[in-house]
Amino acid sequence: MKRAPDMKARLRRLRWWWRLHLGGPGLAALALLLAAATLLQAVRPAIESARVVAVSASSQREQAAARLTQAHLAASQRDPREDWLDALPADGQRSVTVVKLMALLHASPLTADTADYVAEAQEPGLMRLRVTVPLNGSYGQARKLVATILDGLPNAALDGLELEQQADDDKALSGQMRLSLFFRRGAP
Repeated sequence: MKRAPDMKARLRRLRWWWRLHLGGPGLAALALLLAAATLLQAVRPAIESARVVAVSASSQREQAAARLTQAHLAASQRDPREDWLDALPADGQRSVTVVKLMALLHASPLTADTADYVAEAQEPGLMRLRVTVPLNGSYGQARKLVATILDGLPNAALDGLELEQQADDDKALSGQMRLSLFFRRGAP
């Protein structure tokens, strides 16, 4: 029983000390501190879940940036010949390209009666179609035809142009033009 009065005395001393040093503002501060701690405990799960979402979004952005960097490095380390091969028409478009070439030859004032074609497999993934065309006409017409073919067919390369002056006419030339048309082999 002695404990109960001892306890009452302690509570009275605590109340006296509280009023002496802290008073009403101290009591209000203690109530606010308890309310903030209770609010923090109630809101903590929502804050934690928002933090987890933010961390996962940040890690996903970092992974996407890393993948993009790896793809950029792979593209920059790619062999430049592969880009050139990707720009070529597919082997299946060979007939379309030959038709375009023939249309360019017929549109020219030069006479090109026939053409010889030889297909060769080059390095893996590359097909070369060698074209030899006999020509009759002037030097200016031949230059214009070569420029038209090289502008109209981006996969064409001029291998050679041999022109000789005909004996009977000073302006007329005869000769042959050798072209190569390149295609991607094994592509649709």
